[in-house]
Amino acid sequence: MVYIGVDLHRKRSHVVALDPAGEVVLSRRIGNAPAEFLRVFGELEPQPIEVVFEATYGWSWFADLLADAGIAAHMAHPLATKAISAARAKNDAVDAKTLAHLLRTNLLADLGVIPERSTLFGPARRRWLAELPMPASARGRLDAGLRLIDAITVEVARADAELRSAFAGDDRIRRLLPIPGIGLVTAATVVAEVWEIQRFPSPERLCSWAGLTPGERTSDAHTRRGHITKQGSRWLRWMLVEAATTAVRDPQLGRFTAQIAQRRGPKIARVALARRLLTLCFYALRDEGGCRAYPAPAP
Repeated sequence: MVYIGVDLHRKRSHVVALDPAGEVVLSRRIGNAPAEFLRVFGELEPQPIEVVFEATYGWSWFADLLADAGIAAHMAHPLATKAISAARAKNDAVDAKTLAHLLRTNLLADLGVIPERSTLFGPARRRWLAELPMPASARGRLDAGLRLIDAITVEVARADAELRSAFAGDDRIRRLLPIPGIGLVTAATVVAEVWEIQRFPSPERLCSWAGLTPGERTSDAHTRRGHITKQGSRWLRWMLVEAATTAVRDPQLGRFTAQIAQRRGPKIARVALARRLLTLCFYALRDEGGCRAYPAPAP
């Protein structure tokens, strides 16, 4: 008997095979293609084999593969495999070997499709999903999910139309939209939350009100700045952090973010960019021509 442990992941997995004495006869990292697994299992013939894998995302295709090949399969519950979670040395090879040992010592308790592109919801990928062969139960779940996406898309389009109608005559939206990362929804949120920019004498006051400035502790001559305060308008703060994800594509703002990321890391850099965006919004709301870095088009 050969005992096989598989540390199963979405794209690549590690396979470890042990003989009855617990000696490793095979340890290999392979792609998650059914043919790859069958080829590795075939190398161990003619000895009988049993396979164990941990319950993880999308495990059902692997269980079906083993069943179709007539291979005895065992699925371990992650909470029950304390030998893995408590191990001092932990990697895919170690996890797979530990699973195989648990199977050898009798201590054990979806379709495997990898999309070629990151997005699945463009017209071409939707056709690909529609033609993808799968069991009837899986097809039913997939179609139900796509119907929900279609229904939500209609509601999003309706809400977008309502926003455009509500802010159609608002000159502040025109001045905000040229700023990188600021779309209609973000601009509408800025206007709705800030409303009268004259309430804030400076962009620093606005950023502080939005909770995008660091907290400060001062004792004697020592000043220590910490994380952002997160006080004020959480909707405005959240929208600007989300907008920073797109704004980083702008060359000028991208350089600004990269410099901070080098020193402080990407998360702090993203928040710093959100604060920069709100500063630009301050000038866009205050000045009739918009902010100087990204001026508004003529009315």
